[in-house]
Amino acid sequence: MTEIFLVSDDSELTGAFQPISKSKKYHFECISWSEWNKRDIVTGNQLIYFNISDSSKAELKTRLKSAENLSCPWGIVDSSSRIEDIASLFHNGCCDYIDTTRLSTVKVARIGRALAFSHERSSAPLSAETRASKTASYSGKPAKNWNDVVQGKEYTFCFMYVELLPSKEWSKKAGDTHQEQMQTAFHDMIETQADNYNGKIWMWNEWKGLLLFPFDGKECEASVLATRLLINRLILSIEGGPYHTLLNYKIAMHIGSTVYQERGNTGTIVADDINFIFHLGSKYADPNRLYVSSQVRDAIRSDLQNLFRREGQFEGQSIYTFDSSF
Repeated sequence: MTEIFLVSDDSELTGAFQPISKSKKYHFECISWSEWNKRDIVTGNQLIYFNISDSSKAELKTRLKSAENLSCPWGIVDSSSRIEDIASLFHNGCCDYIDTTRLSTVKVARIGRALAFSHERSSAPLSAETRASKTASYSGKPAKNWNDVVQGKEYTFCFMYVELLPSKEWSKKAGDTHQEQMQTAFHDMIETQADNYNGKIWMWNEWKGLLLFPFDGKECEASVLATRLLINRLILSIEGGPYHTLLNYKIAMHIGSTVYQERGNTGTIVADDINFIFHLGSKYADPNRLYVSSQVRDAIRSDLQNLFRREGQFEGQSIYTFDSSF
């Protein structure tokens, strides 16, 4: 179910979203700006509306910049005509603009159109100029291990996106308690496996998360972990926890840069590479295959490189895959 978030300090604004809150198709939640800044959300199947009506000039600039780098669809609620050039919002990734002085109620059909618009645009091929900008050198410092990483500084990391995909049949039969047990068991299994390769879970939300591995610019050992997770899927399904079914999961990897903050304090981080890895994992990757960007493939040790096959292009990046059925 798609989650619709309204980020606003004006509680009365929720009245405009009443049709969405009553809809069985979407889950609606209103949170304050302070809650949003503290929230550790793994973006994906969500649409975020930001109410900027009462934002100061400085807040407006920061909040729009943060929205532009989200890895999920986003819209703006502007009841005070704060945005002079509305078209610029859409040039920078916005998928909906609402002025509640003119549009008193947000209909369910509108949400569907906004999501469809965002999906169509994200699937469109990128220009040569955009592709070139995405292949620029890393802006972060290399780091051999976590002792070299300091909060608030920018580093180069190997990112790994992992998402467990419960079957529809299992989801219908399993109660909430069992689902929570399964989520916890999967999280703990991934955490234990990652620790053996100097990795940490950085963001996590229910069934999916993002892992970080310090990257020294030479070799991406985390690719060995990802390959093992795929090859050992049957064994991990049996031994890893209370699953009672064969696990199906997505795995995607990318090398890029981000400012580092401890887990739980990542809500305000803005990074193109984080945006990309969430898109690659949630929108492009199929279950039970490993997807890596060209940066990762180039950093994989030679005896593993020949396992990866060219998949195609995604958001200006060359993508390679490994399928355990090879």
